[in-house]
Amino acid sequence: FPPKPHSIPSLMTFVDGWCDSTSAASIYEGACCVCGRLTTLSSLFNVDKTSIDLRPITRIGQGVTRKERKHCDEPVEELEGPILYGNSKGDATNLKMCKECLESLKAHRLPHHALANGLWVGNVPAVLRDLNFVEKLLVSAERHNVCVGKVIKGQRKMTANAVVYSQPVGKLYSTLPPSRAEIAECLAILFVGPLIRPVPSQRPRPTLFAVSAS
Repeated sequence: FPPKPHSIPSLMTFVDGWCDSTSAASIYEGACCVCGRLTTLSSLFNVDKTSIDLRPITRIGQGVTRKERKHCDEPVEELEGPILYGNSKGDATNLKMCKECLESLKAHRLPHHALANGLWVGNVPAVLRDLNFVEKLLVSAERHNVCVGKVIKGQRKMTANAVVYSQPVGKLYSTLPPSRAEIAECLAILFVGPLIRPVPSQRPRPTLFAVSAS
C-alpha cells in the first residue's frame, strides 16, 4: 500500500471500454416492431419476414385493432395482417425486434408485451399530440388522484394512492371549449400549505398546485 499506478496498456483498456459503453450504438434507442418498447440499437435484431412466424401476432376478428374513422357513421373495421408498430417496421423484408419478442415468436408464442396482446392503441391523432397537462386531464377517460411529492434535504420522494375513476368526457366532447361549470366538475385546483394564497393577478389563470415553502 498504496497500490502501484496502472500501466499504460491497462489505462488504454479502461478508455476503450468507456468509449464503447458511451458510443452511439450503445446509447441510441429504437422501438421494437412487435412490442413498441424502446431498446438500445445494439439489442435490436434485424429479422427477415420470411424466416419468422408472425401468426401469433395476427389477431384478426378478435377486436384488438381498429381502423381510424373520420365519422361516426363509418363502419368499424380491424387492421389486416400482423399487429406491428408502424415506426419501426424497417424495410420491405426486415423487421426490428428485441430479444424477448424474437425468442417468443421463434417458439410460436405470443410475446407478453406485444401490441397484439391487447396493448395496441394505434397512432395518436395530430390534434392530440401536443396537448398540455391541463388539456390531457380534460380529455382523458379516467382520472387518478393527485400525487404529492415531498422534498427533504435535496432528495425527492413521490407518494400516491392508485385511485382511478371515470370522468364525464361526453360533456367536454359535445362543446369545446367547455364552460366554467363543466370544467369545475372535471378539474380541481389544489393549494397545499397554509401560507400561500393566490393573489388577484393569479386568479384569472391559477396554477394547478401551490406548495408551501415551509
